[in-house]
Amino acid sequence: MGEPARTDDAIASQEFQLLEYVERLARNRDGRVAMHVHLSRLRAWNRRDQHLRVATSTFADLVRSLDGQGFVLRNSDIVFIGHARDIDALNDVVDRLRGMFNDDQATNWMPEVADEDSFCTWIGLSAKYDEFHTWARQVAEAERARQRRVAAARAGAAGPTRRPIDPVQLGRIEAYLSQADLSGLIRRQPVCIIAPDQPPKPVLRELYIAIADLAAAVTPDVDLSGNRWLFRHLTRVLDQRMLSMLSRNDDKELAAAFTINLNVETISTPQFLAFDKTIGSQARGTIVIEFDLIDAIGDMSGYIFAREVVRERGYRICIDGIDHLNFPMIDRERLGADFIKLNWKPEYADLTNAQQLGELRQNVQRAGAPRVILTRCNDAAAIPFGQSLGITLYQGRHIDAVYAESQRRSGAAPARARAS
Repeated sequence: MGEPARTDDAIASQEFQLLEYVERLARNRDGRVAMHVHLSRLRAWNRRDQHLRVATSTFADLVRSLDGQGFVLRNSDIVFIGHARDIDALNDVVDRLRGMFNDDQATNWMPEVADEDSFCTWIGLSAKYDEFHTWARQVAEAERARQRRVAAARAGAAGPTRRPIDPVQLGRIEAYLSQADLSGLIRRQPVCIIAPDQPPKPVLRELYIAIADLAAAVTPDVDLSGNRWLFRHLTRVLDQRMLSMLSRNDDKELAAAFTINLNVETISTPQFLAFDKTIGSQARGTIVIEFDLIDAIGDMSGYIFAREVVRERGYRICIDGIDHLNFPMIDRERLGADFIKLNWKPEYADLTNAQQLGELRQNVQRAGAPRVILTRCNDAAAIPFGQSLGITLYQGRHIDAVYAESQRRSGAAPARARAS
């Protein structure tokens, strides 16, 4: 569980999602194959943005019906991990992509001359899992290093970098969480309907524990997300503490119309069962449980189990952590989700290419525009951009400010959220 506006790019990056997915396959690698298309090896004129966008869009369309997961890395390489039974279909995908750049030497592979195809590498994970895992870890570490360089350049002389959390510090935080009253750390952020020329209208409120405030209180010199495995463990602990607080909270505003972000594994815990017992059957239909995309696809069988448990009890489901790169590969209905959250990024405001906007609009319509929440809306450009795509649901710090200002002007008390 974390704040709606997470700022750690490493958690959300495709490189880290790839590594986490590979590590989750450690015990389920048999019959799996990885396809690595090296678009980064194309000549410069073939690596222009418009060419790469067409390639990734084509790739997404071709693999949508296959059982697997695709990743588009920062260097524009494409990685798809699927089942060996689909190898013929995947070869067709590679041939289609190769044909798009048939004038480039990187695509010209003649098996009778060269042993390896420079355009596409195939890895059978049953036999070469360790080798592929090592490569995925190196890719993620390189991306982490790049992000740190960018952060350092932005920060300038702002101060020393916080060190990653270690097991001793995690134990200190767990001890604090077991005893402290965390009600002061719970934040509520509205998800609002915003229509043209209309003030925001809350329909849900996301409840989350302010991790930044928790860190400041317990370990101010530590980057809680610096070690992804320890951070994931911490989020599970926070899930349980949040559910325990909600189970005994007498705040009527928390009885309905809110959303909480939980790990897939949390649904099987006693804390969730206790929480569920405190919720009336009618109220469950107004509560949305969010699962992070990488958590869901990394443990699909666990996600399916969790999904069926919460849906049987009447809750609704949202998939969080979607961006413009993985959006084409997401099928909301196939995942059984009522909503999805698309992360707003400031660079979207600079999109002027009709094809780019058309692709995003098509993805929004395919998912169902009323079911897409544009989240992390921390600047004013998010609203007109989202409205140009047909999106009506918004969340983020800018939405908080706009809503607060509309309430101030009307002199009204904050409206209570309701489920749409």
